[in-house]
Amino acid sequence: QLVERHVGEQHPRPGRKQLDEVGSGLDGPAQALLVDRVLAALPDSGVIWALPRADLARKFDAAMVMRGGRVVEHGAVAELDRDGTAFAAAMDSA
Repeated sequence: QLVERHVGEQHPRPGRKQLDEVGSGLDGPAQALLVDRVLAALPDSGVIWALPRADLARKFDAAMVMRGGRVVEHGAVAELDRDGTAFAAAMDSA
């Protein structure tokens, strides 16, 4: 799962932070807390994060679902989080 949190228009040149599997050694509640704290600490930055658990993607605005190194689906989490999508399948297997 690769996800991105978009930054509002009031910040036309926000910083971008890329994180890869950060917190993968933590338990589930600690991973969720880490995501919450990082997002809270970087309110004016775009955050791109390769997540260790698919269900954490719901904390972001947009998601990209990858299989075998290829993007199979991408878009707003609100639109992807429904039956029949690759995103929903990833949530079910989380």
